[in-house]
Amino acid sequence: MSDHRSEETKEPAAPLSLSFRIPRYFVQHPQLGFAVMVLTMLAGIVSYAHMPKHKDPHVEARTISATVSWPGAPAALVEELVTQRLEERMAAGDGIERVESTSAVGGAMVSATVRDDMPDSAVAAALDAAAERAREIVDLPMGAGKPEVHRGMGDTAAILLTVTGEAATTGELALRAGLVRDALARARHGKSATGRAAVLFAYPLGESMPKAFRRTIEALGATGGVVDLAMVEGSGFVLVDAATDVATLHRLDAAVRMADQAPDLWPSVVGTDAAALEAELRRAAGDRLGLLAITEAAEKTADRLRRLDAVGTVKVVGGGNPTVFVDYVPARLAGSGLTLERIQQSIAARNVMGGGGSVALGQRDVAVSPVLRMQTASDVARTPVGVDAFGAILHLGDVAEVTRGPDASRGQRSYRRDVAGDAGKRRGRSVTLAIYPKGDSLANLDTQLGAELAAARTWAPEGVRLERATDQAREVKEKTSLFFTSLWESILLVVVVAILGFRNWRTALVLALSILVTLAMTFVLMALLRVDIQQISVASLILSLGLIVDDPVVAGDAIQRELLGGASRERAAWHGPGKLARAIFYGTAANIVAYLPFLLVGGSVGRFLWSLPVVMTASLVASRIVSMTFVPLLGRTFLVPTVGLPRAKQRSIWAVTYERVLSAALRRKSTVLLGSLLVLGLGALGMVRMKSSFFPRDRTNLFVVNVALANDATVRATDGVVERVDALVDEVGESWRARGGKYPVRATTSYVGGGAPRFWYSLVTTNARPNLGQIVVELEDEGATVAFAEELQRVASARVTEARIDVRMLENGKSGTMPVEVRISGDDTRILRNVADKVASALGDVALARGVRDDWGDATLRMGVELDETRAATAAISPGSVARGTADTWRGSLLGMLSEATRAVPIVARSTEGTRSAVGDAAVTAAGDRRVPLATVAKLPMLAEASTIRRRNQQRTITVSCLPVTHALPSEVMDAVRPELRKLAAELGPGYAIEVGGVEEDARKVRGDTWLVAGVSVAAVLAVLLLQFRSASRALLVLAAIPYGVAAALISLWVSGSSLGFMATLGMISLVGVIVSHIVVLFEYLEEARERHVPFTEAVVEACTHRARPVLVTVLATMLGLVPLLAHGGPLWEPLCIAQLGGLAVATCVTLLLVPVLYGRLVELGWIRWTEAPMADVALLTRRMSPQFPRRVTALPSPGRRFGT
Repeated sequence: MSDHRSEETKEPAAPLSLSFRIPRYFVQHPQLGFAVMVLTMLAGIVSYAHMPKHKDPHVEARTISATVSWPGAPAALVEELVTQRLEERMAAGDGIERVESTSAVGGAMVSATVRDDMPDSAVAAALDAAAERAREIVDLPMGAGKPEVHRGMGDTAAILLTVTGEAATTGELALRAGLVRDALARARHGKSATGRAAVLFAYPLGESMPKAFRRTIEALGATGGVVDLAMVEGSGFVLVDAATDVATLHRLDAAVRMADQAPDLWPSVVGTDAAALEAELRRAAGDRLGLLAITEAAEKTADRLRRLDAVGTVKVVGGGNPTVFVDYVPARLAGSGLTLERIQQSIAARNVMGGGGSVALGQRDVAVSPVLRMQTASDVARTPVGVDAFGAILHLGDVAEVTRGPDASRGQRSYRRDVAGDAGKRRGRSVTLAIYPKGDSLANLDTQLGAELAAARTWAPEGVRLERATDQAREVKEKTSLFFTSLWESILLVVVVAILGFRNWRTALVLALSILVTLAMTFVLMALLRVDIQQISVASLILSLGLIVDDPVVAGDAIQRELLGGASRERAAWHGPGKLARAIFYGTAANIVAYLPFLLVGGSVGRFLWSLPVVMTASLVASRIVSMTFVPLLGRTFLVPTVGLPRAKQRSIWAVTYERVLSAALRRKSTVLLGSLLVLGLGALGMVRMKSSFFPRDRTNLFVVNVALANDATVRATDGVVERVDALVDEVGESWRARGGKYPVRATTSYVGGGAPRFWYSLVTTNARPNLGQIVVELEDEGATVAFAEELQRVASARVTEARIDVRMLENGKSGTMPVEVRISGDDTRILRNVADKVASALGDVALARGVRDDWGDATLRMGVELDETRAATAAISPGSVARGTADTWRGSLLGMLSEATRAVPIVARSTEGTRSAVGDAAVTAAGDRRVPLATVAKLPMLAEASTIRRRNQQRTITVSCLPVTHALPSEVMDAVRPELRKLAAELGPGYAIEVGGVEEDARKVRGDTWLVAGVSVAAVLAVLLLQFRSASRALLVLAAIPYGVAAALISLWVSGSSLGFMATLGMISLVGVIVSHIVVLFEYLEEARERHVPFTEAVVEACTHRARPVLVTVLATMLGLVPLLAHGGPLWEPLCIAQLGGLAVATCVTLLLVPVLYGRLVELGWIRWTEAPMADVALLTRRMSPQFPRRVTALPSPGRRFGT
């Protein structure tokens, strides 16, 4: 070593470039270097701990909606007088890209979506402006409500917490059984039990049934042929005994439930004697608490959760909608000389809140606040409404029954069925709390909520249980843990590859420490760039692992070469990396510019993937810094010269074989180039034969079942179908158990009258409509989700024929409604319907399509009221009294509001005539407060018309959609139906159009960005190469290797059965930087040999042999590092991993075989000048290229003949 240092001192001093000075500084100041490295590690740990953590990237909501209620108005009238005005106002602002509307019987909903390319900072202002324009509309038709604006349509709830009623206890059931036995004995007192049956309407203890419910039973019993009916009311039940059979009472029970006056009823209990009733009662045990009690428990829970620091918003879904009902008999009301208008005025006069001025008391001015407000149903019942014939004051409770209860006619219903624990499989009524985090505190939310639920026994009301239906915080923990497990597995595999590749534990140790420091520095950069921890950013770290390994591998190999050349440990540590600094820099730059163009992807997809190029760039920058600072420091500390046999005897069989193959390839360049075309041809064939898919489904243990009945279906009818489908979920689960498997279902949460709050970023929130329902199914194992969902779809489609059942997996990427959509737009409804039917027929003929439907639905019935003006004038009946009479009979009249502690409760008047089946029995008020049947003054025709009219960008639009069958893709369905769509489009007249939506539209929007990214990436890489080589031929030669890697990626996707989608394309584009970085360093060796006029073949063989080991180590590390992501990352990352694995495998062969052949061909063509030294100097030059010879050549041999001439 001393001789070597003396030789160095004899060399003339020359100023060192920055690429030498930086590594030398860290090598010569190890204490400072290690201190900086430790601080970097600590900063990385702190940065990671404080970074927000989510399951998926946050995508800002860009849609706002406004709804207007107009009860009873037909859809066409709503469209004309309400919807179009809302559309015009909400679309008037800048930045609104799309306005969509739904006009339905009774109201309208209009949504406005801002442009996808609008910056996030401007979105809130654009949505606020649209909301303000909607609120400014005041001159809507009489009877229509004010526009209600709904923000947060795109917000995703972090946790759905269900508050579910517990089942009645065994002791309670025993008590009830005794009471029912006594009630049945009283009902049958003095009667023979033969030929009699009883039906029990049970409900929670402490609740009561209004008189109207009992009158409904009597009325329906009379019309249903039930004779000798005896009714006994007890604590928590109404018993009906009659001289009839069990089947008749089952029909009576169903009819009473369809009236939907008692939402707290337990399941049906029918029997012929007390023993049968008791057995059925135990089987049908319902909730201990009524819906209002469960709702109050949920609201109490929500209030408690809102006080948590990490909770932003808590929304209550599926509550009981507390209402004070005033049930009146119209004839009795009229006989008392009262009208609903008078009662409404009396309530308003007694329900006063306001300012009464002020009074001067001495030197003080005291405010006078006359407050007289109703707080209970009893207050409403005590309201004076008039006087009777004797002059006594009449209170509202004297002429009507006033009760407080849930309004089953409005709002959503929800149910929960848990398999685990004491709940068994009972389906209980529940209320859902949608919990949204405050800022980025999802981890804190999970911690704080967990603590609250753990202490729930001390504050939660008795009779309910709290369960997490969906839990994004848990998903974040599981996914983050899974991805980081994949990351550590990848690092371990990289270290193993390094040990096997370099056959030196010291080199592997340097590599492992370098990776850890690089990751720590990357976390610091991610924190500075405000990148959170989620599946995209963590997967990007795994993807970058092969790239960040490359720099320390190259730098470490350079240090070893210097050591083998006889340099000291200190000099080798900084001189080796310094010599290759330029090549490493340009290789890193090529990778960075290959990934950065992904920032050009616009829209929600671009925002979803934004962290990928940012994290890749941060990791590459960190790797470049580490390779020039800490790697030299670690190399000086741990690496030592290899001691052993001379290098000629250490050469492996593999190295000798590779040299022979490479030499043979150089001799047969034309054959190798022609053979390489086979790879390109197979790649092109694979691209043609492959299926295309925009984004794959996610892998999770959750899926949803959407239930849709006819547009005019009632909430009660939907409730019944959803309950049947929920039972089918259990039935399919039991069939799995019967076949020897484990019961797979963990829980189900059902929603009736709408869908669940948005709990998945790509899930579309379902508007509240009586005919819609949704079931969220949670399985024990995510691996069983696809098979279970497919079997449930088959069973439900075969068994439930009165509704459309769609079992939907949760998707990745942009949110959307259906995978296959075809939109038909125009003005004439008949033409639209005709074309839509043809499109639906065409899709129905495609074997790969299922569940074809359109979003207008079938025509529904509407009862018209055609007033006979002569008869109406004779009876002094006005159209207004007709409208009020029908509304009072079937919908109820709002009399006022009751002020409870934290909410306003509506007071609704309901006519008992509303339970009658004959619509003509509805009474209207004539002169003198006489009640006249509606049928005597008007005709009531039943009209068939569209109950829903949808518009898109202010034009009527029918969307025909469907789902692909199992293992089929939306693109395959569209390819099959496209010829028929083109034919239909050609037949359309002016003003009509057919557009393809769904997945194809999303892919089409991104496809342009994808080509832009590819073009910019290649152009940027070419620019980097031109800067490095200052030669177009060499730069193009490097790029010539890229198509082979892409072709190999296509072949891999084709063979594996994967689809060609966005993530697969991303994987192919990202190959560009990897391929280029390997070739760039190889060219650095070739250029060094060319400048010294080494014979071409010997220079290529020697350079490729020297680069083979680091290239193979890097590629193997990258490929093995992708294996954990392929295994654990789910369907989103599988296409990308497969593309990269196949591309890297072939790209390695291209780098080590095809690139030298292409280089040689360009040399032969004279595009690259290569002159060889005289033969006498060949031995010396060859020896100087070996690692043992110090690289300090100051004079070049005289140039000899040019190679290839």
